[in-house]
Amino acid sequence: MTDPNATDIGLKPIRESRLLPRLVVEQLRAMIQSGELPDGSQLPSEPELAKALNISRSTLRAALSYLENEGTVLRRRGIGTFVADRRSLYNNLNINWGVTQIIKATGALPGTSKFQFDVQPASQRMEESLQVPQGTPTIIVERVRTADKKPVSISVDHLAASRLGSTASMEESIARFRAFLDVHQSIYEYFEKELNLVIDHATAWLRPMIADAKIARSLDVPLHSPILYLEQIDYDTEGNPLLLTDEYFAADSFTFSVHRSP
Repeated sequence: MTDPNATDIGLKPIRESRLLPRLVVEQLRAMIQSGELPDGSQLPSEPELAKALNISRSTLRAALSYLENEGTVLRRRGIGTFVADRRSLYNNLNINWGVTQIIKATGALPGTSKFQFDVQPASQRMEESLQVPQGTPTIIVERVRTADKKPVSISVDHLAASRLGSTASMEESIARFRAFLDVHQSIYEYFEKELNLVIDHATAWLRPMIADAKIARSLDVPLHSPILYLEQIDYDTEGNPLLLTDEYFAADSFTFSVHRSP
């Protein structure tokens, strides 16, 4: 028998009495991530949604406000609620995830639209951050990271070439590292699988910036639009710095959270 509260987009009435807004958020988010509610599509009206989910309109508004704050939906007064064309990727700063892991966790397909690979002498900044002498060979990897083919961030990673191991020549080690990134994308994964090095913790600094011409082109955002800049140093279990990263995030593509306690 057909549920009289069901709609043609597959909503299921929610029966639980506790944490109702969170349950609504989870169901709608899952439908959006699966494509059942496509990017840019309009959700049913609030009365229709509330009836289909068997909840009050106040509970529904609380759930929609949460989804709006994380960038998953857009609410237009007098028009309705729409799935965002460019949904935010959620990053909990308490967990040290790489961009590849963040994108995969949302169900999106990670990719790279631009890839620049260079070896340069270590600068003073690299000496201070990575604890390597100035002038020693340092690998710089610059990539535009994509989620479902949409640019969401620019990653500029710096690491000492000596970190790639000494069992082969530097040229061979660098070539193997680059080939791995071409396929797997994740530097964290390379450290763990190829070098048996575990990223134990990191220190990060986050601040707002304005997109210059290069960043605006790469992220497909308007010139001088706000972006988020994250500088991070990753350490191994013994406290040795392994990786210095500059990340430039499209502000409408990422939502960051951090746990704070007294």
